[in-house]
Amino acid sequence: MVFRFYRTGAWLWVITGITHNLFDLLSRLFPSAAKEPVRTVLYNLPFEFLGMNSNYYRLTMGFSLAMGTSIALAGVLFLLFARLAGTAVRTRPACFVGLAASVALLAISIAALQLPPPIVTFSLASLAFAAALFASRRSAISRA
Repeated sequence: MVFRFYRTGAWLWVITGITHNLFDLLSRLFPSAAKEPVRTVLYNLPFEFLGMNSNYYRLTMGFSLAMGTSIALAGVLFLLFARLAGTAVRTRPACFVGLAASVALLAISIAALQLPPPIVTFSLASLAFAAALFASRRSAISRA
């Protein structure tokens, strides 16, 4: 039971990251007319750092893809850790990390993004990691 909740939380991270990148790429391939003035401003706003020249559009879009990829890879690492841990008690530290990070990203999603998909997935991931912690605690108590 513990691993099911834990894996659910991890898979929600993977789904969030992949979905983020998918919609990010689709919005670039099929841009809306309403966003065109903003894109033009970002394209024409230079960004220079350590001798490298770019623009704010590339910077923003690069960070966006990096964020989605990082979230998906963190979910994969959670899944890998579950496989390597072997027991529910050993997954507790990863559950704490998953819960803390899910709650933090949920708060950011609510405060800054205000978009339903990450709010829903990080809410469910938070619940899944909390349930895994609760179930692993009950499992450890029943063995004692």
